[in-house]
Amino acid sequence: MEKPNIFEIATKELSQDAFITWLLMWADDSYKTTDEDLHQCGKEFISALIKKQYPNFSESINKVKVKRQEKKIDVWVEVNDKYLIIIEDKTNSREHSEQLEKYKKISEKWCQENNKEKPICIYLKTGNECEANLKKIRDKEYSTFSRENFINLLNKFKQIKNNIFVDFRKRMLQIDNLTNGYKTEKISEWKGYEWQGFYMAIEDKVKHKEWGYRNTVARGFWSFWLTWEKVGGISIYSQIEQGKLCFKISKKIESEKSINDHKTWDEIRDEFYELISAKGKKYGCECIKKPKRKGNGPSMNYAVVEQKDWLGEGVVDVDKAVEKLNRYLGFLREFVEEYNEKE
Repeated sequence: MEKPNIFEIATKELSQDAFITWLLMWADDSYKTTDEDLHQCGKEFISALIKKQYPNFSESINKVKVKRQEKKIDVWVEVNDKYLIIIEDKTNSREHSEQLEKYKKISEKWCQENNKEKPICIYLKTGNECEANLKKIRDKEYSTFSRENFINLLNKFKQIKNNIFVDFRKRMLQIDNLTNGYKTEKISEWKGYEWQGFYMAIEDKVKHKEWGYRNTVARGFWSFWLTWEKVGGISIYSQIEQGKLCFKISKKIESEKSINDHKTWDEIRDEFYELISAKGKKYGCECIKKPKRKGNGPSMNYAVVEQKDWLGEGVVDVDKAVEKLNRYLGFLREFVEEYNEKE
C-alpha cells in the first residue's frame, strides 16, 4: 500500500512555495555536509533557473539566501551576492492583476539599488496551462519553468530518500501521468487532467484562442475556445466544453445596426442553426444538431455536435479528431463569410 503523500493533501500554492524555498535553501554551502545529494540538487535547481536568462552561466554557487513573500513575491532568491531570482509560483491558477509587471519592476529597482545583475524572473508552473497564456508570460520577460523541467531535475536525484523530496517528486509524476492519461484511457473516463492533456496535444494543430477552466451557473468545465466571429452586430464563438462541440451566440450587442433589431434571440438562434447545419449537410455531414436547451445566460448555443461525432469513442485518435474538428470549423467559416457578404 502506498503511504500518504503530503503533496496530494496540501495542493495549494503556499505548500509548493514552501517546497521550492526548502530545496533552494539546500544550495547554500553551509548545508554541504548535511546532505550532499540535496545540496547538489539545490545547486542544480538554482543553476537551471539562472540559465533561463543567462544560458552560459557556469559559476560556482556558494552563497544562497532564500525568502518567501519578500515584497509580496512568492520566492525571492539571492545568489552569490550577485544574482536575484524572483519566482512567481503557480499550481493550477493563472497570472492576474498585472502582478508579474509589478514584481519585475520591484526586483529591477532592488537590483539597481544594490548593484546586482539584471533579475532573473521566473514563472514556475507545475499545473497545465495553454501555450497562448504562456506566450503572454514570456512577452512580459519572464522565463517559464515547467513541470517537465522540474521532473527532469528531480529525476537526476532519484537516490534521495528524504520524505519531503520523495513525496514532491511522486506528486509531479502523478500529475504528469494523469495529464498523459488521454492517450490510453477511454474518453468516457476522462476527468480534468486528461482533458487538459488532450487540449495540449491539439493546441498547435487547431486554430484557437485559448483553453482553460470555465465556471458557469450550471457547472464548471475545461473549455477549448476555438473561434470568435462577428455576424452583423452579433458575436458568435465556438468551443469544446469537455465533450460537446458548441456553437454559441453572445447576447451582448456590439453594433447599433445589429441584425437583432427586428428579431428575437430565439429567431436568431434558429436562423444560425439552419445556416450552419445546411453547410454541414452540403458536405454530407448530418451531425450538427439543434441544442435541446436554449439557455438563459449571457450566451446561448445555436448548434452542437455530440462528443462521439467529432471526438469519437473509446481511446482517442488525436489526428482523426483534429481532422473532424477542422472540418466543422470550415463549415462555420463558410457560413460566416457568406452571411457577412449579404450584409
